Amino acid sequence: MSATAIEQDQRVASADDVLVTVLVPAYNEAGAIAATVERIRAAFDASPFSAIEILVVDDASTDGTGDRARAAATVISHPVNLGQGAAIKTGIGRARGSHIALIDGDGSYPAEDLPKLVHLALEAGYEQVIGDRQSEAGSLAPLRAVVKRMLRWFAAFLSGQAVGDLNSGMRVVEREAALRYAPLLPDGFSNSTTLTLATLSHRGRIAFVPIAYSRREGKSKFRPIGDTYNMVLAIVRMVVYVDPLRVLLPPAVLLVLLGVAKASADAARYDWHITASAVLLVMTGVQIAVLALIADLIVRRTR
Repeated sequence: MSATAIEQDQRVASADDVLVTVLVPAYNEAGAIAATVERIRAAFDASPFSAIEILVVDDASTDGTGDRARAAATVISHPVNLGQGAAIKTGIGRARGSHIALIDGDGSYPAEDLPKLVHLALEAGYEQVIGDRQSEAGSLAPLRAVVKRMLRWFAAFLSGQAVGDLNSGMRVVEREAALRYAPLLPDGFSNSTTLTLATLSHRGRIAFVPIAYSRREGKSKFRPIGDTYNMVLAIVRMVVYVDPLRVLLPPAVLLVLLGVAKASADAARYDWHITASAVLLVMTGVQIAVLALIADLIVRRTR
């Protein structure tokens, strides 16, 4: 969904009568969506937060997911499958609550903990409160755990901040922040990683709350190679978008240092004759550094 469409939906929907919008993106989750909606409803009925709406964005499911959710939630249907990120952007544009609670429709996340995340976001004024999964229970769990640990380290290195569960599908986000970041979200699974990095990169207040994680209903849509690549790309793209020096300057300095070391070795070995490879290393590092400075200037001028 474009930024213009989101702004139009924002004008149509008033947040005066709804405190929390629970947004559930779903694609072929007929086996779990009804129970997930019921758990969400029961969790908020037992909490102080009664002014809620539940939006299920059915991303062109072929198994009747939308029909199963329609009895207990407002269902928005995509005519064609666009991806989880696109479903979330559609929901953000239609949400009426001052805060948006995101949760997957596969039954793997503890819907009972959503009011706790909402309370923390409201009480402490966090821009995002994210459910930090303490284990992996899906398919390829060992591989997913290793990939997630590597991504956390990589994101922490690039953002310069402590990072919890980057791609958790359960979180509470201020609606204003969600609308601001929505144009940055990709249509695929890396949207959650982008949303986390957006707040971290903009120095927004963020909290990670430990949650349990269960085996999902149905077949996992996780693609080990493609989704991991997309998440790495999302991390790099988001940090470059906000702080390009943090990404581009280290390799530039490394190349210059390698070039200087190579030139010194050449000088000692070839009687002060500097080889073309040493010059190439230094010049490449200088060019990347100049590009990093230009990118940083553009970011600061347009922020």
